[in-house]
Formats: sequence, structure tokens, C-alpha cells
Amino acid sequence: MRRGDDRAVTVQIGAVLLLAILFSALALYQINVVPDQNAEVEYNHNERVTGEMVELRDAMRDTDHESSQGVPITLGAQYDTRTMAVNPSDPTGTVRTVEPETPITIENADIGDPIIDGLLEESLDTKFIQYDPHYNEYQDAPKTNIEHTLLYNEFGHANVTLEEQHLIRDDQLTLFVIDGNLSRTDQRTVSVDVERLGGPGDSTLESDGATITIPTNSPDRWNDSVGTSFDDDSEEYARVTDATDDSVTIELDDEQTFDLSVAKVGVGDGGERDDRFSGDDSSESGEGGGSGGESDPVQGPLVTTADAPAEVTQGNEFTLSGTATSIGTESHFRSGTPIVGGQWESDGPDGENTGTLDIDGDPESLENVNLEDEITTEIDTDEWETGEHTLTVWGQDASGRVSSLGDTANTSIEVRDPPEDEPSFSVSIDEYDDDVTAGEDAEFTTNVQNDGGEAGTQDIVLDVDGQNVAEYETLELEPGESAEVTLTWQTEQVDTGERAATVSSDEDSDTVEVRVNEAEVPGFDLVYISDVNGFVQPSEERQTIQFALDEGPEAWEDVVIDLSNPNDGGVDYTDTFGGDYRIERGSGQLWNSGETLVYQIDDSYEAGEIIELSVGSYATDGTGGPYDVAFTRTDTDETAITDFEIDGEEGADDPFVSVGASDVDGNAGPGTEQQTFTFTPGSQIEPNERVLFDISEPNGDGVTYGWDVSLEQGSGEVWREGDEIVYQAGQNSYAGEGVEISITLEGTDREGGPYDVGVRRTDTGDETTTTFEIIPPGAGAGPG
Repeated sequence: MRRGDDRAVTVQIGAVLLLAILFSALALYQINVVPDQNAEVEYNHNERVTGEMVELRDAMRDTDHESSQGVPITLGAQYDTRTMAVNPSDPTGTVRTVEPETPITIENADIGDPIIDGLLEESLDTKFIQYDPHYNEYQDAPKTNIEHTLLYNEFGHANVTLEEQHLIRDDQLTLFVIDGNLSRTDQRTVSVDVERLGGPGDSTLESDGATITIPTNSPDRWNDSVGTSFDDDSEEYARVTDATDDSVTIELDDEQTFDLSVAKVGVGDGGERDDRFSGDDSSESGEGGGSGGESDPVQGPLVTTADAPAEVTQGNEFTLSGTATSIGTESHFRSGTPIVGGQWESDGPDGENTGTLDIDGDPESLENVNLEDEITTEIDTDEWETGEHTLTVWGQDASGRVSSLGDTANTSIEVRDPPEDEPSFSVSIDEYDDDVTAGEDAEFTTNVQNDGGEAGTQDIVLDVDGQNVAEYETLELEPGESAEVTLTWQTEQVDTGERAATVSSDEDSDTVEVRVNEAEVPGFDLVYISDVNGFVQPSEERQTIQFALDEGPEAWEDVVIDLSNPNDGGVDYTDTFGGDYRIERGSGQLWNSGETLVYQIDDSYEAGEIIELSVGSYATDGTGGPYDVAFTRTDTDETAITDFEIDGEEGADDPFVSVGASDVDGNAGPGTEQQTFTFTPGSQIEPNERVLFDISEPNGDGVTYGWDVSLEQGSGEVWREGDEIVYQAGQNSYAGEGVEISITLEGTDREGGPYDVGVRRTDTGDETTTTFEIIPPGAGAGPG
């Protein structure tokens, strides 16, 4: 008997073995290669943050910078997008102030400036700055610390100096005291505000066995930096004589006179100003000393702010304002009488201009006056030369005293040439909400005037920190005509802090500061959901969700996370809800219900504990948002809302990111030439919706189209229907996915075109046009 043919079985076994090898290779890649590559990303990020911490340290030392400045710190790293493997959630980082166990003390020192001497007789509280990364793979990553200008990395087994201290350098002592509160945890870049709160004040220090005791978390770093004897190579006139776990004591050479500089620096929020760090500046008070002359211990008002627009067109008026106070301190005695006005002086290309400033109240009867008040005036620039003018503001109190030079405030303004035969819109913010709570609207009422010689139409735009946050207002103004517009910024929880709001026209802008206060989130200490990238396809990335409850609930209560708003918008969570969600941190249970995720609290949860979840397998449009996500506690019915955005490039949310039609060769014979049509949608095309290419213009007028249509790239179906090439989206058609269609030609003329091809989406009704040409033989066809 003849046996059956076993060759088909052998082929099947071979296919199964090849598939097993493929899956094994992918598993080994996920286990071995992905962690190594992510560890490299984290290591490179840590090197970058080290450089940013150096910039933060240098910003705190920059005593010449009077106004607040922001230093960007990139808290988290971002992994590379993967096609065949999966990344964990992008890591976060924390930058914070750290309160040391002990203060700064100076003993046995003779300091020349009496005010600084009195200041340093006290113990001075200061703070450290620390960056703490939360990496997934780089487990031994250091914490980076700033202590008294010393920058070092803190490893588990040792500390390594990155930048040497500037507290003691030869015969120069530079003492910086840090105040304020800072604690930011994020995946994104945050801006750390640095502000001078006092000083710098300069003096001399005579040592009589003087010692400086400073707090530290790394005494060994100070031993190495300063040295332990006067003969060390480190510092010639200083040595560490005592060290504990939380402080070091530095002795100064008693045969040396030191130059001393002191300053107080604010980091984050809540720092308190202390004018004693400026020392005794009475030697600079030669002008405006009031009625007391040099022997008068009572000083005139302190002007804390001076504000004017950045630019003005010559011939226009602008508002100059300032804030003056007659309230003194322990080191600066002031009259304590009401502010009644002020003076101003400009120094510009045309020399000096002067004038007075007024208060809202009555300086004669002293009705509606205050010890601290705003002083303002309107200044006409008819006679001013073009160029930059520096403005100095003095305050005056009811005792007749005016500010000394050291207590004035300055600002500057650029006077521009008036345009001749074109429109020029100047803007000035007249009223605005300078202090709001996150979630409230901040309104900016702005006067816009056409200073040019022709009528014009322009968009008036509101930006916050360089980002457009409101619908623009379009104005049409005749020469000399003005109008008032109100633009609204809807603040969010992520906007908390000091923000710069700018209203601008094509030629002019005006900027004001707005403080957004953190809103209370009922029932929660934290709600957070990370932004997503544009044009993401399933399995390319994961989104992080975090929350923490302010009070511990009963066990087995739920937190419901509602994703319906983004799911109805630019993020398709269909495959996510199919099961691609997991708990990254926490020990409860997680499941899906409709368009929500439900996390069930277990009996081990404690109030304030952060629960972290992640979701994947979603698809996104090119850009979009913000999308609201609601977190609801079932035990208290309290709801907190946060939002996220699709972080894509500008224009990526257009119905068509791109469309194209290839040129074709002339004199093509039947079946010898194919033409391609391409498009990329900026938003997802729903399954069975269509994109139609209208070829009626070229068909029969230079090009004869066949009926053989193929889908070369993308998912879905294609065919020809009359004078239209039809693309129908499939179940796996995603935003940002390039689609390429080819059609066979039956013939072409020698040359022709350009021909218009209309392209239309049936789901949105949006239309656009692309063109192509017939290229004469020998010239070579290319893309349209």
C-alpha cells in the first residue's frame, strides 16, 4: 500500500517554528534592548538637567538682575516612540526647596556696615534646592543639590561635586540666603522663578577668630572645597574646623580683611523681602531726602514698581504708574504718613523731561489717601525725540519727604516714528484681572488706536507666556480712530503661578503680570493626565493617569475616570477600552465601563497616596484639546476635573495635512503609465466614510483614465466611480496615516495642464485641490 504525502505537514511545522522564533526574538528585544535604550535616554536627560541646575545656581548669583526671572528645568525624560515594542510611562522628576536642620550663624566678626552687622548678629534661615529624578531604568541616578552655591550630585554611596562653591573665594565672602517654597513634579519642563528679595549689600569683615557655621547635607564636599587648614591648596584664608552630619563650621584667618557681599534670593513662591540685606545706602540719598537733610533718620517713600508700555508712537500719550509706600522697617525708618503724589524724570535722546504723578485721593484734604498707594500720570510725547527713554519715579508723602535715589524705581519706553501712509495700531491694556483662581476667566480690556495715516484692519491677539489663549478680535479703524476690546483667558489648574499676558497688534503690544492661584480640588490632593502626541497609532505610546485622595475612603469604594470628552474628540480609545489599561502604582482593582475607567480602592489605601494608571492602544488626531477628564469619588460624589492636549505640530489638525497628484508622461500608451494620488488626513476618518478625487477636468481632456485602481499604501478600499476615484476608510484607518492610490492610464496627450483635481471628505465635507501636468516626452514626470 502507498503511504500518503507528508510534505504539507512539514511546511506547517516549519511555519510554526519560524513564528515561534519571531515571537521569541521580539520578547528578548522587549526584555533586553528596550530597557537598555531607555536607560540611555534617562542618563542623557540627567546630564541635561545637571546643566540646567547650573543655570539655576547662576541665576541665583546674578545680583544685577533686579526683576524676577524664570529658569527652565526639564523634570521628566521622554522615550523614543516604538513600533514593535512597548515603553513604560515617561518618567517624572521633582524640583523642590529643602529646609536644613540648622541656620547660618556668624560669630566673632567685625562688619563695617552697621545694618548688615545687625542682620548677621541673628541666625539666618536658608534653604537648599534639590532635583530628584524618578526614572524607570536608571535606578542609581543621583539627586542634584544646590547648597550655598555649591552644586553636587548625591549618590547612595557617595557625593560628587559638580560646581565649586562661591561662598568663600580668597578674601571675598559672598553670602546668599534662599527663601521661598518650591515643589514641582512633572514630566514636562517647568519654569523656576528666581527673584531678588534683598541686597546685594557690600561691606567689609574683620576677623577676630571669626567663624561661619552653615547647614549642609554633605560635610565632606565642604571639607574638600574649603580645606581643613590655612595651608591647603583650597582656600588660603579659610578652613573647616568642625563638621557634623548637618553643618560645617568655617574659620576665617584673623589676619585678613574680607570683602563681604550679602543678598537674599527668592525661589518659587512665598519669599519675604528684607531690605537689611542692602545695608546702609544713606550715602546714595543726596537728592530728595525730604525735610530732614542728611541728619534726618526718617527716609522718604520707597517706590516699589514703575510701569509704562514698552513702546509708544511719537505724538501719542502713554500712562506712567508706580507704587509708593511710607511704611518703614526695622532698618529703614519712614514717615508713616499718606502718599500724596510723586515726580518723574526721563533721560532720553532729547535730554531730560520731568513731571508729577497723582493719586486717586485728595492730597489737600487727605481724604481717600493711603500709606501705600499707586501714583499715575498721562504723558504726551508730542515734543519727545524718537528712541529709548529711561523713566525714574519718586514718591512723595504728606510730611514733604520724597524718595531718595536708592528708593526710586525705573522703567523704559521706546518712542517710535509715526507711520506715514499705512495703518499702525497701538494697544494699551487699561483694565485687567491681575489675581484669579485657576478655572476663572481673566479679562483684559484694551484700548486700540490707529496711529497711522491710512485705514486698516488687524487682529488683536492675547498671548500668555508666548502661547495664544483666546479668540482674536478683528478691528477695522480709520486714521486716528480708537476702539475698546475685551479679550478673555479661561485659566486652568496647570496655569498656576505668575504669568505674563500680552495683547498685541501687528505693530504694538502691551504686557501685564497676572497671578493664577491654585484652586482647591474637592476630595482630591492630585488629579493628573499626561498629554499625548499627535498622529499616534495603537501600541505606539502610553498615557499616564494619576490621582490621590485627600481623605481615605472606605475600602472597596470607586474612583471613576471619565474619558468621554477626548474619546468624542481627537483621541480614539476604542482599543483601550478593549483591555489595554493597567495599574502602574497601587494595589486596587481596575476595569472599564463604557467610556470610563473604574479604579476600586482596597483596604490598604492611605490618604495622599498617589495611584498611577496607564492606558495604551489609542489613536490620536494631529493636534487638539484641551480635553476635560473628570475624576469622581463614589463615596462622596466629589468630582475634580483636569485636562490634556494632543501635542502636535501647528496645522496638524487640518482636515488634510497634505494632498498630491503625480505628474504623468506625455504620449503614454494604453496600460503603460500609472498615476498616483496621495493624501494624509489630520483627523481620523471614520470607517466606511470616503475621500473622493474628482478627475473630471483631466479625464478626456488630455488624460484617458482606466478602471484599474489599487491601494498602494494605507488601509481601506479604492475604486473608480464615474469621474471620481473613491477611497473608503477601513476599521484601522488613522489620522496622520499617509494613503497612496494608483490608477492605470489608457493614454495621454503629448503635454497639457495644469489640471485641477478636487479632493473631498464625506465625513466632514471639507474640500481642497491639488494639481498636476502632462510632461512632454523626455522631460520626465514627477510628483504634483
